[in-house]
Amino acid sequence: MKKNEIKADPATLLSVVLAMLPLHAEEGRQRDSLPEAELVTALIAHDSATEETALSLVFTLRRQFEALSLLDPLELRSGKWAFVSFPASLLGRSWLMTLATPGQVLLPTDYWEQGDGRPPEIKEEQRSLLHRVELGRLKFNPQAKTIRTVHVAWAFIRLGNNFLLHHREDKNRPGEKSYVLPEVPPVISATGNLVKSVFEKENGLEEAVFRRADHRFFAAGGSRRGDQGTVPATRLQ
Repeated sequence: MKKNEIKADPATLLSVVLAMLPLHAEEGRQRDSLPEAELVTALIAHDSATEETALSLVFTLRRQFEALSLLDPLELRSGKWAFVSFPASLLGRSWLMTLATPGQVLLPTDYWEQGDGRPPEIKEEQRSLLHRVELGRLKFNPQAKTIRTVHVAWAFIRLGNNFLLHHREDKNRPGEKSYVLPEVPPVISATGNLVKSVFEKENGLEEAVFRRADHRFFAAGGSRRGDQGTVPATRLQ
């Protein structure tokens, strides 16, 4: 065998794990458990995998199942895999079958692509999914590091008695305000004349500069306290 040749087939190894996953009754709490050591031994014996390969695969899968809260933590402490419920066992099998099937995906191949042509509902679905995952990660690990840091420069853009506000892209946020101060593109901070031209053109440069977002102009003299509700909004005519 050549030095760089892969000795064990990854898909075959995953199929071995899939066949050995412990069972859980659909009704009631009857279930099996699988000693992790037996799984490692079976991987080495079935497909000539090295001990290092088998241990790495088992560790990776265990961490995935743990992250999804599929396995009983008490059983894990004694080195055994046991699903916490029947639905958990189904999800574990579905996930492992996905990994073991070459070319299998769970989402359309363009799901995470970005651009103005993407449907708004897909963008909101992405945001909701990321929001739920990150909330869970931070909730169960107070020391977790953030995956994103945002540095924003806001602008007060006034035309007469009105101020320009930007409609948030993630519109379905109960309890959150839908309109915020616009970010400042570099071109706007460079010249005041461009700011003026933004207001003079309708649906042209205004949309291009502000990423084709919706904007509203709130009356400068119509501000209210936080307990008095929002100021009525009017679009620039």
